[in-house]
Amino acid sequence: MIRQNNLRETLISLGFDEAGVDRYDRYFPFADCHVIVDFATESIIYPKHLKYERSTTLNFSQAENFVVLDCVCRLLALGYKPEHLHLEAGVPGGHDDNKAGYADILVSDNDENEYMIIECKTTEQTDNDEFALAWNKVKKTGGQLFNYFNTYRKARYLILYAADYTEKGAVPLYHVITLLDNEEYLRSNKKLQSYASVRAENGGHYEYFSVWKETYQQDYSTNGVFEKNIAPFQVGNKKLAITDLLEIDSVSMQKKYNEYATILRKYNVSSKENAFDKLINLFLAKIIDEKYNASELRCYWKGAAYDNYFDLHDRLHELYKTGMEEFFDDKITYVENREVEAAFRFLKSKTDVAKETILNYFRELKYFNNNPFAILDVHNEELFNQNAIILKEVVRMVQDIKLGSDKQNQFLGDLFEGFLDQGIKQSEGQFFTPIPIVRFLISALPLEQLIKEENQIPKVIDYACGAGHFLTEYASQIRTYVEKTGDTDIHTYYENIIGIEKEYRLSKVAQVSAYMYGQDGIQIRYNDALSQDISDVKNGTYSILIANPPYSVKGFLETLSGDDLSAYELTRNVSDRSKNNAIETFFVERAKQLLKGGGIAAIILPSSILNKGGVYAVCREIILQYFHIVAIACFGSGTFGKTGTNTVTLFLERREEKPSLAEHCKNRVESWFSGNFEDDGVYQDHALLEDYCSVIDVELEQYQAFLCGEGDDFLRVPYFNAYVEVFEADKKNLSGLSDEARKIRQKYKEAKKKKFKQLSDEEQEEQKSELLLSFIRVIEQEKLYFYLLARNNHRDVVVVNAPVDNKEQKAFLGYEWSASKGREGIKYLGNRAASAVDNLDDDVIEKLKGVEGIVTPLFDPQNLESREKLNTIIRENFIGTLDDIPEELSAYVHIISLADMIDFRAVGFDKGIKTAGSAIREFISIQSDKFESDTVGNLCAINPSKQEIENISRDTKVSFIDMASLSDEGYIERRDERFLSEVENGSYKYFRENDFILAKITPCMENGKCAIATGLKNGIGFGSSEYHVFRCGDRILPQYLYYLVNREEIRLEAVKHMTGASGHRRVPVDFYEKMRIPVPPISVQKEMVRDFEKYVQSIREEENRLRDLDEQVKSRFVEMFGDEHDPLFPVSTIGEECFLKSGTTLSSEMEAEDGDIPYVKVSDMNLPQNSIYINTSTRYVSKEDAGNTFIQKGAVIFPKRGVAIATNKKRILLYDTCCDSNIMGILPKENIRTVYLYFYFVSMDLGGLYNGSIVPQLNNKDIVPLNITVPPMNLQIEFERIFEQTDKLRFDTEEKIKELKKEKEQLIDKYFR
Repeated sequence: MIRQNNLRETLISLGFDEAGVDRYDRYFPFADCHVIVDFATESIIYPKHLKYERSTTLNFSQAENFVVLDCVCRLLALGYKPEHLHLEAGVPGGHDDNKAGYADILVSDNDENEYMIIECKTTEQTDNDEFALAWNKVKKTGGQLFNYFNTYRKARYLILYAADYTEKGAVPLYHVITLLDNEEYLRSNKKLQSYASVRAENGGHYEYFSVWKETYQQDYSTNGVFEKNIAPFQVGNKKLAITDLLEIDSVSMQKKYNEYATILRKYNVSSKENAFDKLINLFLAKIIDEKYNASELRCYWKGAAYDNYFDLHDRLHELYKTGMEEFFDDKITYVENREVEAAFRFLKSKTDVAKETILNYFRELKYFNNNPFAILDVHNEELFNQNAIILKEVVRMVQDIKLGSDKQNQFLGDLFEGFLDQGIKQSEGQFFTPIPIVRFLISALPLEQLIKEENQIPKVIDYACGAGHFLTEYASQIRTYVEKTGDTDIHTYYENIIGIEKEYRLSKVAQVSAYMYGQDGIQIRYNDALSQDISDVKNGTYSILIANPPYSVKGFLETLSGDDLSAYELTRNVSDRSKNNAIETFFVERAKQLLKGGGIAAIILPSSILNKGGVYAVCREIILQYFHIVAIACFGSGTFGKTGTNTVTLFLERREEKPSLAEHCKNRVESWFSGNFEDDGVYQDHALLEDYCSVIDVELEQYQAFLCGEGDDFLRVPYFNAYVEVFEADKKNLSGLSDEARKIRQKYKEAKKKKFKQLSDEEQEEQKSELLLSFIRVIEQEKLYFYLLARNNHRDVVVVNAPVDNKEQKAFLGYEWSASKGREGIKYLGNRAASAVDNLDDDVIEKLKGVEGIVTPLFDPQNLESREKLNTIIRENFIGTLDDIPEELSAYVHIISLADMIDFRAVGFDKGIKTAGSAIREFISIQSDKFESDTVGNLCAINPSKQEIENISRDTKVSFIDMASLSDEGYIERRDERFLSEVENGSYKYFRENDFILAKITPCMENGKCAIATGLKNGIGFGSSEYHVFRCGDRILPQYLYYLVNREEIRLEAVKHMTGASGHRRVPVDFYEKMRIPVPPISVQKEMVRDFEKYVQSIREEENRLRDLDEQVKSRFVEMFGDEHDPLFPVSTIGEECFLKSGTTLSSEMEAEDGDIPYVKVSDMNLPQNSIYINTSTRYVSKEDAGNTFIQKGAVIFPKRGVAIATNKKRILLYDTCCDSNIMGILPKENIRTVYLYFYFVSMDLGGLYNGSIVPQLNNKDIVPLNITVPPMNLQIEFERIFEQTDKLRFDTEEKIKELKKEKEQLIDKYFR
């Protein structure tokens, strides 16, 4: 709106000059007059010959006066004279001299006859501003304009006029109603009433309004009055030229979209896809019109007085025919009227009647059917007219805008997305990529470097180009870079851009788009990109590939030829081609084919591409073999509007083929698996083998023994236990196993049923071991191969994760989607704090700038090189110049090694790539304001090699400390002695005097099993393979490290980083390696250790008191009930007296932080609150999800699988509780009480009960036959009372321990803060 605060700028844009202080003047040479605006007096001074009946418009009192000023200036500039203009022309009415109203501007001709009536209104270009409301009144009742016309009957034109101030200056907006008859149109229907007939009958303004409404369907024009070079009193006579068209901006484009959506609703157009097709055809006609008819355009509605529907159709068809032939080489049959007329030119007599009859038939055949502009289904004259009314409105909607432009145009994209839910996505797997995402992807590519460094113009392809936005955005962004080279025409670059689209409509959209953006060298191929036979598309020639290919298209393989199918490695991994819908995986392999070595790609794919099994796993193999992964951007479900699809964008760089890294890695792995390590020095890759061993937590010597086939001692290593479990299990999830591994396992299963029965036990074990070894080697060979590929990713991966919260996601993207009537489509968010966006109503959002003004961390639309945006982070990673991540982006982006994103410990190795959770390792840092810090990996040697003792005699005695010998309280309870020869070749961990040893496996780590290794025989120790060993350097004391690491805060953080299968989860070594800790002077460390030890001593005294209480209760139990060797009462079995039930592992999706039923895992048994009773859990599930899987309250539970069995943890359930499959529950029947059952099991060592499998496990058959004494119920109740009394003392002692531990933790603050 033009207001006083922008009036000065408005005047400047209208051609005014400053004429002193607060005074502006414009001279109009045609009329030889001035208009002056005086800010001091707030007055508008018009030429003296300009008439006005009252002075209300001559001041600043109303914003509407500025609109009148704008209109008058435009009329004077066109050549109208002041005497032609009459402001505030009175309309008689009422008594005496009272007026019924005043017309803002009455324009009279040279004979002083009324010519135009202009009513001025303010506008903000919204649906409910003054201009819009006034126009609605005009359409409904005739409004003020027809009322004024009742007085000034000779006027030919009624104009509703508005002017707005925008960044382009003052912009006019007007609607022209022509009160002249179209005689040709009236002759087509004798029933139509004319203006002339109303005039002859001296009708009133209601009758004139009725003619406009009924005869001319409220027809109006939006041009032809105020454009340049339109002479005075020549309204409607000037031909529309391209110079009269307006450049589109985001505000007017949104308005056009709303107008189009309103038209479709108004006329109840049900097939919006068909309407969209016809709109594209209209665009094509308009582009041809702008190209060839610039001085005299034909693609517009000339107005009811000068045009008719048949002529409009003829003009559009002729333009469309030319466009289809020129752009698509597609010939359209269409006979023009002049060609029919020419057919009669040789007949000289008696032809009028025949001619008229033939023309009528021809008109019916030509017009009354479906055609490229049939928005409705047309098959008769009535439907033709109905369609023509809609077509006329659509034409009028676009006729005043200029389509040909070198700027990005959102119009096609908005419309495409608006109609997405009408069937396009569901049937074709396609959807429109929003312009902000397009711009982000293109600007994240190193385009400038590519253009500068390549010795030829880069070839670019989008093989599923849809509406062509990626191609046009690329063409827009390279302009600046190409101009810098100074030696190549930009259109030469355009000619090296190609798009492929298999859907005919969209290929037409893409080609039209290129011309709209002034990028007419871009080529679009109507074809299936998966085909190997496309004109001018050659494999291995493209430098850039950008695409958003279709997803989930069932049966797509059946459309490809045999030659095409054979070109894809993926084809061999599809069992049922008719049902396979993983089309996106084939597009990934197609990218591998098309790109040349060093070529780059940005491909939008469903997030399932990173973790789904089957053909998706093979697709990931192709990615790892042939591409460097530069970045992965994970977008949320709100990114693509109503599709709701979670997507990732892979930013890739094609590996060079010569030499082939994939082939090299394959050869190296084969060498290692044949026991050949001789070439390690040549290739200098032995360190990679060591790193792999570190990742899977296996000693290098043990793994080399496995590679060389030296016995089966490696099976004692916990890592290989998981293989045995999968290999032996009757029912097991085999996802991720290769076909070869499955076949070996199946061979073993079949042999167990048949062949093994004929063999001795020894022969059975021998064949089983042989098959098991083959099973493991097949999987390990594949793992090691892909580990080498992942480690050879040329740099770490930039991982971008969009927020999950809907509100935060909108702020992240910089846009949202609207489905509200009149405001459909994408809404850009900017110029506001992101947190306030959700509170903005549609009217405010409407005022926000377009894509050029959005606020998003993805990119800066005003500076695509901004270092504070994610596109630059990815671009720098492509180039190799990425240094650090700006603080403001740290919530969204992480830098991760590709090898860390893949789980190489899993038996089912499906090459899944993680972008969140365990892949993103935020390594803990203990902060200090006083001392410098360093990583534990720099301060200690972690897990030192056994090679240190290779020269020591094998008969040397050493200490052996198994996991059971390591106290939960931080000391060694027992040291056995063994000969070095007994332990050196096994999987046992090696350590020396004063090394710090720490349990890494669950639940031992959570229990705090760790100690300083002291008192070792000959200073050497061996122990569980489940230890991490830390040998401190000269900058750190082992006791200091022990006290820092052996804290609940650190253990909780370590749990988050655990890897491995349930029951075998371990803390990886890099958690400790990369942990950053303060490094005070040794003197300060000693002081801290002394203070810590004081508290430790007090805590141990209280813990000893707890143990004494426990022993008292156990002793009383034996006194009252005897023991297994001397029972005092009748003996039964657990199977007779109890119910047994194992837990069930539930889906992680069911887990929540609170809920109806606790969901307990073995680690929860270690929580301080759960020392005897399960009082709490870290996770819960709903009753619906729990179903009947819970174990009833009153049951005694304990670990049933893995090394946790040896911890002998037993707990009592206070509530119905779900437990995972690693837990067994025993619920007493009527003869046994829970507390008695609990202490019965407390006295039992479960570690001696499990079966002989390599992975420890307790089954029902191990527990059911156990004997249990069944004492009288009154004695059980009496013992329960004794236990409760003791339990109160335990509670007081535990509280004291908590307080002491809290004070100990506070020492950290004392020394470090």
